Amino acid sequence: LQKLIRNSVIGAIVFLVIISLLLFSRQKLKRKVEMERMRNRLSRDLHDDIGSTLSSINILSHTAKLSLEKSNEVKAKDALEKINERAGRLLTNMGDIIWNIKPGHDTIEEIVSRMREYATTMFEAKGIDYIIEFPKQTIDCRLTMEVKSNFYLIFKEAVNNLCKYSDATQAGVKMTFDKTQIYLMVKDNGKGFIKEEVTHRGGLSNMEHRISEIKGKIKITSAPTKGTSIELSLPRYC
Repeated sequence: LQKLIRNSVIGAIVFLVIISLLLFSRQKLKRKVEMERMRNRLSRDLHDDIGSTLSSINILSHTAKLSLEKSNEVKAKDALEKINERAGRLLTNMGDIIWNIKPGHDTIEEIVSRMREYATTMFEAKGIDYIIEFPKQTIDCRLTMEVKSNFYLIFKEAVNNLCKYSDATQAGVKMTFDKTQIYLMVKDNGKGFIKEEVTHRGGLSNMEHRISEIKGKIKITSAPTKGTSIELSLPRYC
């Protein structure tokens, strides 16, 4: 009987060890697949961004050159300003990608810091009064590269659209969290819009696509003269 018990215990231990190794290998493989998918996406996005931006800069520089030859300084100045804007945007996007893949930038605190920096810069440049409310307590949470990238880019898209299209004078950003979810809201007192009448849905579609990739939810509420509110939630993943 003792021999049977001993063998059973040994068998159970071996079984648990095998199961643990299989689970560890599975998690390792899953992380590797996620990293590879993220690298491919970043590479594709960077390639497309650089390609399209350099192509437009090339066309604009040719336009500026011809305009100067014809002494059309207004058209040349306009082309040079567009070159400056596109080059600046490309540098910003490259900075986002480098920040995203750099180790140590995966904590909520790091993400919140970058979000605050971006929103503050944008709002102050547009002369918009703003209130930013982020959690004061430390959140012991690290996000994967995919979740971090999509979360930040959704926020960036929301703030950029607010500054570019809303004609708002006031804006608010608020992040909260509970045991399972992270919540973010970006709102303004701008001119608002009717979703069904938006002809260029690129920004809205990008946000909806990105939030679906990280299994989150997004709610966009807007009406003419009533401002816009963008609310999203996503699992904490930690």
